[in-house]
Amino acid sequence: MIEAAAAESALREAALTEDGSQYRRALIRALSEELSDALRDRRELAMQYGDAHPRMRTVQGVIFALTAAINTEVHTAG
Repeated sequence: MIEAAAAESALREAALTEDGSQYRRALIRALSEELSDALRDRRELAMQYGDAHPRMRTVQGVIFALTAAINTEVHTAG
């Protein structure tokens, strides 16, 4: 599933840098990697169990939230 611990570690490391744009890039990269994992999970669930699998709703929620977070970061960059 999603490797949140690795993402958290990357974000903490980026937060320690003084360069705000570097932090933003690292955040967007980490969110994008998480989104990629979630999309892969959704594809695997759909192929193995179909769209009616109970975890599909959870994965869809994660995908929605990650997409919104990425869009927010991209559109507020400045």
